Amino acid sequence: MRARKLLSVSAALLLGVSLSACKSADPTPSSGEAAAGAEAAPPADPPIATSGGKLPFPSCAEVAELSGGLFDGLVFADETVTTYSDNPGETDVSCIWITEAAAKQSTDLAKHATVGFTFQWEDDAFEYESLESMGMAFSTPQTEEVGAFLLNKKESLDLDGPPSLSGPQLVKGNLSIGATGIGAMAGDAVVLDFTNQDMLDVQVEILKYMESRQA
Repeated sequence: MRARKLLSVSAALLLGVSLSACKSADPTPSSGEAAAGAEAAPPADPPIATSGGKLPFPSCAEVAELSGGLFDGLVFADETVTTYSDNPGETDVSCIWITEAAAKQSTDLAKHATVGFTFQWEDDAFEYESLESMGMAFSTPQTEEVGAFLLNKKESLDLDGPPSLSGPQLVKGNLSIGATGIGAMAGDAVVLDFTNQDMLDVQVEILKYMESRQA
């Protein structure tokens, strides 16, 4: 099923980031970490062009700007874990941020929080009525405003909770914008002090931005 496929891809991607940060990252801080206060700013890559008249995906730098500083204090993952691929029939982009502790290979796993967005085109458009009837989709006034809906089970998505592996999956037509995360706990506090709703706010802004660039 498409919904399960998209969620599993995002979950595997984010888990892979956390594990790679622990096992194989260079302990020397990357250039993205060097400047204090600028950890969340990725390189200014150009937008990823798509074929067949599809809207171009934003670059990770544009995603960071559209987030309104949501990821300040986090480190933008380097190219080893942030992927740009253009395969026949689909284009995928992933933008990932991790905690500074993870970037420095800290052994304190409680601080290895990870958050990110994925962008994907499907061959077929998402059909709300059929997905909703199976309990796999729902809408909110916010998503309806942009003609989109959430490809999530309503009871499984806590918009007021911290970023999660089953985070908001905003879809419109055959476009999917996923938001997933591993909030992590440090004592009684969640390391990532924003919510799934905050992530959804960014997804909606991304969708608006993509559509604003349509020729």
